[in-house]
Amino acid sequence: MSSKKQRSKEMTTKTNNETPEALAHIKRAHGIYFTSKVLLGWIIKLYFNFRSKVYRPKNKSFILISNHTTMFDPFFEALSFKPYLRFVTSDHLLRMGAWGKFIKFSVNPIPKRRGADSEKTMEMMAESVRNGVSVCIHAEGFCSINGETGFVSPRTGQLVKDSGAGLITFRTVGGYFKDPRWAKHSRRGRMRGSVVREYMPEELQRMSVDEINEAIRRDIYINAYEQQRKDPHKYKGRALAEDLETILYLCPKCHAIGKTHSHDNEFSCECGYKMHINEYGFFEGDSLVFDNVLDWDKWQKSYVKDNLALWRSFTEKPITSDEKQILNCIEENETKELFSDNCTMSIYDDRLEFSDESKGKKVFMLSDIVKMSMGGETKLYFTTSNGFYYEVGSHTRRSSVKYFALYRVLTGREYL
Repeated sequence: MSSKKQRSKEMTTKTNNETPEALAHIKRAHGIYFTSKVLLGWIIKLYFNFRSKVYRPKNKSFILISNHTTMFDPFFEALSFKPYLRFVTSDHLLRMGAWGKFIKFSVNPIPKRRGADSEKTMEMMAESVRNGVSVCIHAEGFCSINGETGFVSPRTGQLVKDSGAGLITFRTVGGYFKDPRWAKHSRRGRMRGSVVREYMPEELQRMSVDEINEAIRRDIYINAYEQQRKDPHKYKGRALAEDLETILYLCPKCHAIGKTHSHDNEFSCECGYKMHINEYGFFEGDSLVFDNVLDWDKWQKSYVKDNLALWRSFTEKPITSDEKQILNCIEENETKELFSDNCTMSIYDDRLEFSDESKGKKVFMLSDIVKMSMGGETKLYFTTSNGFYYEVGSHTRRSSVKYFALYRVLTGREYL
């Protein structure tokens, strides 16, 4: 028997022998899931101005893959499908006190650690599908930061092919402008969701992994600004530019890092460059370099990649740093061990440092950080080569994107 078939048999045996406690958990999640859809579904649709047709899949079990624009996407996907869906969710949500316990108790999600290996998550997804429980994942890993669908891991196609189940692709439109990942406040405006295509298991088995990945990328792709130019809609709200510096950290005029600031509808740099955001999500102002977040973000990505030699020169002085940071080590049981709740985070050419006046300094060589990811507006997550998992929070508005970008470039990793 081949190793792949042997692994499949072992997983099937394991999942077909669930403990009574695990089976009760799944049954409870089903009950709460469908009750919530009936009682709260119409309220959610009305509140978010979300519309979609309820889809009845041909496949008994399937993997649903959607683009990711807001933290509320799972609600919209649940309301768009008849069967029960088990969602993959970031584990930081499950650490949010009472709210995290409620999610775990009622929804029975599959946890995924940001900035850590996803092998366990992939196994749990495969087990669910083999047991006839459909799974929903947002292949980008986190909400779009700039309005364009992000990177989709090549492992996604392999997971779909190995599962033996069907595949459904789903696309949400309007979510980025409705509730931008970086924004302090959501907006009033329309959202729409629809199934792009359903793939049968037989069709997927005839496709290569690369072809499946390409189909997923094509189906869930959206450029929110391009769509907005073609079919403009207003997204009204307050303080439309507030917290934009958590994404746009590099000024296109003076090229300074970490000098951008937001207030109400206005976004500016300390060098004097400024603009404001209108209700269509575009910048307005004199001498604009870019009129939207996406083009600005693409430029800053290119700038960081093209100036590696410059970043290499920062051996003694930090490239960028931020005060009032919070560093936690996340234990295996998901509890937090606090290093400091008021330290300074600095990144150099070869290291990431955390300095606390009373507790000293904690230094991580970039070569020892095996994975890094972002979450929410300011959270940063990373795993070290010795297996420790860290979470960085902030008491101030600061960009996690700049640290992620510099880490990828300085360690020679691909940064798309």
